[in-house]
Amino acid sequence: MKEKQIRWFIVSAGVIFSVTALAKLVSAAGDARILNLEDPLLGLKNRHVMLGVGALEAGLAGFLLFGRNCWFQLSLTAWMASNFLVYRLGLWWANAPKPCGCLGTVTDALPFSPRTVDYGMKGMLAYLLIGSFALITMLMRKQKPDAPEAADSEATV
Repeated sequence: MKEKQIRWFIVSAGVIFSVTALAKLVSAAGDARILNLEDPLLGLKNRHVMLGVGALEAGLAGFLLFGRNCWFQLSLTAWMASNFLVYRLGLWWANAPKPCGCLGTVTDALPFSPRTVDYGMKGMLAYLLIGSFALITMLMRKQKPDAPEAADSEATV
């Protein structure tokens, strides 16, 4: 049962990263004025940030959907989600304009307010963070030998 849960989480994370990568890459190809402005934290044009992060997410999505190493898949998901959390905390710290333009200009075509989309992105971030770290912890506990048994096996060697 746990293997199915892990696989399901990894595939769902792959789908999330696929969708957000596509949104960023489509946005970066557009001509919106905001794409030529500097990112408030990175000092790069928003277009370049969207292209770079979108490409990174697309690569990660491919690895999540087609890879086989669940430890590495969960670790990369935790790493990427942690980076997004740090970025969002940086935006908050810098009093950057709200909401986060994490999906680029594609959100303009959605039937939701930017604030609703931002809440959805925060929810997905929480899902990726909590899910990846919880499953990594579960796998670590599963593979950690019990202390008394480890001591017995060392004594017989």
